[in-house]
Amino acid sequence: MTTTALAQRQDILPDAQSWKTMMEMARELVASGLLPKGIDKPAAALAVIQKGREIGIPPMYALSNIGIINGRPVVGAEVMLAMVYRDHGDQAIQFVETSAQRCAVSYKRKSWPQARAFEWTMENAEQAGLLGKGGPWKQYPAAMLRARCISAVARLAFPDSLGGMYTPEELGAEVTVTDDGEIEVVPQAAPIRAIRPEIGDVTPPPPQPAGAEFRQKWDQQWSVGIAAATAAGLGEPQAPPANASEVALKKAARELSDEIQARRALNAEIVEKIAQVRATHGANAVSDFDPVTEASETVHQMLATLNEMLAEPEAKDAEAF
Repeated sequence: MTTTALAQRQDILPDAQSWKTMMEMARELVASGLLPKGIDKPAAALAVIQKGREIGIPPMYALSNIGIINGRPVVGAEVMLAMVYRDHGDQAIQFVETSAQRCAVSYKRKSWPQARAFEWTMENAEQAGLLGKGGPWKQYPAAMLRARCISAVARLAFPDSLGGMYTPEELGAEVTVTDDGEIEVVPQAAPIRAIRPEIGDVTPPPPQPAGAEFRQKWDQQWSVGIAAATAAGLGEPQAPPANASEVALKKAARELSDEIQARRALNAEIVEKIAQVRATHGANAVSDFDPVTEASETVHQMLATLNEMLAEPEAKDAEAF
């Protein structure tokens, strides 16, 4: 996907004339019947247009690519990648491997001295409870791994481009993969309309708690995740409540998996940088430092210090760590 369809960012808040134009556009487009099924009211179209404005996407591109899942705007991983490339350059995310078992990327902001690594594997997908129901994860594992890897890295390193959005599948939407390899939301049936017009649409029921069998399996996977988080140097995460839905449990497992992988990558980078500093400035240039035993803030401070030392010809004391 190219980024040519993405406009440069505008002022986030439209002026009075722009707002009027957006409302008129929303009414006309909804009346045309050409918008996606989920955007069936002018207010919904207006919200999508405004969200697109905030993240620098033109109206028609936004209406075609931004969806609403559980009341939150979502975009496909392809659009996330396009926004990152637009804002941070074509080298921001580079694919190292993409297969049916693993998607690995290197990513780098322009201000970083070196790229960092990230991966999403079928093992991660299984830990997050994504493989039990079949569907696209069984039929198109490579495409689904790419999508998860892109969205995780975009949130981790390029949140300024993302605008707080997730992919549809991450928020529980049913998705499929097209012949072109793009992930699309499976259209859902329209809400049930009451016989009496004044009653309006029937409000869908709230999410139901996960079943006992799913929760038991999830609890076992969560225990493994806690052990992995502790081994990586993260504090013990708080588990979702007992009445959490399947969607909430899967989301919690996914976010923990992302945090663990990011911390592991950071720990490995620290160890590598310490070795480089010692090779450049001498064995005593940096005292022993175990990133696993340190708080995240301290680890990031140490990384900044090591980068400064590698950028300077003379040794710099890091005994404070």
